[in-house]
Amino acid sequence: MTPDVKFGKWAAIGILLFPIVLICAAAVHVRYNISWEQLLLPTALFVFVQAGTYLCAFWFRKLAREKGRFGPMALLSGISLWLEVSIILHYGKKWMLVQPCDDWRDFTILMALITGFAWAIAVQYGPRLMKFREDWTSEKGK
Repeated sequence: MTPDVKFGKWAAIGILLFPIVLICAAAVHVRYNISWEQLLLPTALFVFVQAGTYLCAFWFRKLAREKGRFGPMALLSGISLWLEVSIILHYGKKWMLVQPCDDWRDFTILMALITGFAWAIAVQYGPRLMKFREDWTSEKGK
């Protein structure tokens, strides 16, 4: 996508990603014989998390491109990944598709560490990558 993409076009492209969630829900329905009523809430939660992430990414992308601030995008990615995996693990455990375990605390600590590490790298090296990209594209254009 070009750097000057408008929000309406960004949102329209994002809408095309939602059928993937519905296909996954249909696959779970067919493979594991879980009713559509039971699939409604987790599918809606998953779509809500993905839509929120995708729409927030529009502004965070703009912030990264214009000001070289990549930290918010790293935090958004970590939080959305934690939410999505939490939804999958919760309902997978409820429907007995995954082994029951109570590692939520360990998983949360791990995700916080990974997200914090990604944020630190983004804050430290994001502006340098922007400068490198600008230099590389200006040399390539000569």
